[in-house]
Amino acid sequence: MSVLANVSSVACAMPWISTSELKGLRSATDEERAGIAQLLGSGNILYEFNDGDFLVHDGDLHVPGHFAPSGRLLVRGDLRVDGVYDDDRDLPYGIVAVLGDMQAQHIYSFASLHVKGDLHVEGVIATVYNDFTFKVGGALSAAGLIVSDKDASYQPGELGFQLDDRYRGAEEMKPAHRLRHENGLRRLRPEFLGSAGFRDPVDEYETAYWVRIDEDGLRRAMHEGRPVLRETEAPAELPQWLEAAFDFEADDASLLALVGKDPLVDQLMAAREELSAVVAEALARGGDPIVLEWLADTHPAIAEAHAGDSLQAGMAQRLAADPNADPATLERIARSPDPGVRAALAKRTDPSVALIRLLAEDPEPAVRSAILIEGFNVLALEPEALAPLIESADRQLANALGHASLSLEEVDALLPRMDREGHIHLARSLWRQSLGAQPARMSAEQRVQLIDRLLATPKMDGRARAYAFVALDGGQQAERIELLKQGDADDHPLFRLAAPEFADWLLGLAAEAGRAPARLGLNRGLPPDRQRRLLELSLKAPEAEGVEALADLAANDSLDPEVVITLMREALRLGLNRHTDLADRLLNRRNLPKPAIDALIARHGYVEDVVLSLLSQAHADANQVKTAVAAWYSRGNIASEAASLAGLEGEAYFRALAKAKSPELREIAAVNHGTPAELIPELLADEVPEVRHAAGQQPSVTGEQFAELVGTVETWRDAWDLPTLSADAWSAILARHQGVGARLRLKEWAAIGELEARRRAQP
Repeated sequence: MSVLANVSSVACAMPWISTSELKGLRSATDEERAGIAQLLGSGNILYEFNDGDFLVHDGDLHVPGHFAPSGRLLVRGDLRVDGVYDDDRDLPYGIVAVLGDMQAQHIYSFASLHVKGDLHVEGVIATVYNDFTFKVGGALSAAGLIVSDKDASYQPGELGFQLDDRYRGAEEMKPAHRLRHENGLRRLRPEFLGSAGFRDPVDEYETAYWVRIDEDGLRRAMHEGRPVLRETEAPAELPQWLEAAFDFEADDASLLALVGKDPLVDQLMAAREELSAVVAEALARGGDPIVLEWLADTHPAIAEAHAGDSLQAGMAQRLAADPNADPATLERIARSPDPGVRAALAKRTDPSVALIRLLAEDPEPAVRSAILIEGFNVLALEPEALAPLIESADRQLANALGHASLSLEEVDALLPRMDREGHIHLARSLWRQSLGAQPARMSAEQRVQLIDRLLATPKMDGRARAYAFVALDGGQQAERIELLKQGDADDHPLFRLAAPEFADWLLGLAAEAGRAPARLGLNRGLPPDRQRRLLELSLKAPEAEGVEALADLAANDSLDPEVVITLMREALRLGLNRHTDLADRLLNRRNLPKPAIDALIARHGYVEDVVLSLLSQAHADANQVKTAVAAWYSRGNIASEAASLAGLEGEAYFRALAKAKSPELREIAAVNHGTPAELIPELLADEVPEVRHAAGQQPSVTGEQFAELVGTVETWRDAWDLPTLSADAWSAILARHQGVGARLRLKEWAAIGELEARRRAQP
């Protein structure tokens, strides 16, 4: 084994020295700037030095500590660094050219390093990131070299190992390079190759001859003076053991024979996407924290059973993120003596109220902050628990507290520490309080006063202003239009959620200007008379702008049926072929009224887009569906089965579709309201998810049935994806969720639906 591999760790007590602290530097002369190409020779680093001024050190430069270069530096001599060289600690990045030789204990180079002479490093060189270059004109000697996505040019001198990701397999390596690569696997500490914190799971394409390195972990070890190399290098068979561990065709007996051969083999075997419980159990018995962390993803029960009395932070994060983790596991993590382990619970999507309250009282400030800044977790706290948090909150926590139900005095205390994110959270909280979806600790009058202040605040974020505005009732919105106009307002929440009184103002403006009221058509709370008015104005506007407004209307699933019929007729008159966005949105509506379907077929017949729309229409009749099915499924088993049903009429046809062998035909029955109601429970229990979800839109589906169908709220992106649900459906879904965030979102969406229904009924 080379003596270079026995390098001792760097003393972390060494000072860090920046370029600005170096003595004897001067600005480059005009002659040096003009002649830099002659000084450095060829190489991409010339682009860096041709781009402006740089500093120069005449003669040899000694840095008595760690070196953190910043900006461009030319050393007209040798460079000797007693500790670590790291050009990524300060901005601008260090761009360094050395005309002589260079020495250091370790090198981490994110930026550009050019050494015209020899480079000798006692430890490891890691050169990373493809926007910069690494070039050594002489011999490169080091315990090891790691090249990661970097334009690198060098000649190996006494080089212990070489892990260069520009070579994608053993066949691309010359024998000497292959040996240096294998030395890297055997000499670099296993955690820099096998840790779960930086790499993806091992898949079937993995090879021991193209490896990923934990560059950040390696850099931290260099800085902290921890060893980066093994005390004793692994056996020469290690590469072959790794290749065998990556073989996804290997049986359990073959994998079990590898367990315990080497820590890196165990870690990367545990990282496999597919691993039997038998092999997982054998690996877990070794107690390697990295192995257990990987197994926490694929075999959490086995990992936890072998974790001992204490959990590692990485494994705890994976267990905490598992939606199926049992309360006992979460309790164990929450009561760990290691703050890093307890903080892992912040990774949980929607922790319970009890868990949030427990961690909010943690003695470690970092743990309290980690849990409270996530999602809507602050809403789990009682009002009396907020006071000490508000008093000491930094900007990040102040922003998170914007979600909470605050008193006016508490808002006043937090506002100076909030930024844009906090303002948005606060405005949305006021919006939810106005809906009754979130408890309020200020009166309605105080809320209006606060909203007035937010709307009048210079440069208040447009999204925050929009949510604050829609938290007002219709009359209040109408009274504050001039105040709203004083700043930006995000039209996404504004036009979708605004009251009819504000819509009237927008419609009036559009009528005066002969324009179409853009985005207003997406508002699901528009009463039918405003929907008709918007349709009329859109038809009078310039065609491109009017069609865009009509497309917004077409995407609104709460339109009055008569408005949809008129919209279809006008869209057909304008030409669906000319306006594809409008056509797509109309044809994607699953509840087109029958007269709209008839008009569509009368104009375009059974062309492909119409056929595809008919297959998912709730109100298409049996003859229309039969024709569409025959056109879409013209061959194969589905076509044969459909043809055997074509002689049936009306309800009998839909009944037969619901009993069909082909799930595609059952899905058509599931969505169509001509299917007998007594068959819907059977379709809701279908083995094919698409059939079940289609049946969920049937009017006979109860709230409990719908809640069972949709599962958890995390399957929805946001409220705009949801259909208009009944109150009992919302109640049933809410009963299935205990997390603070999920319940809050559901209450908000239910309240929005109720508000929109009231507004649509408003005269």
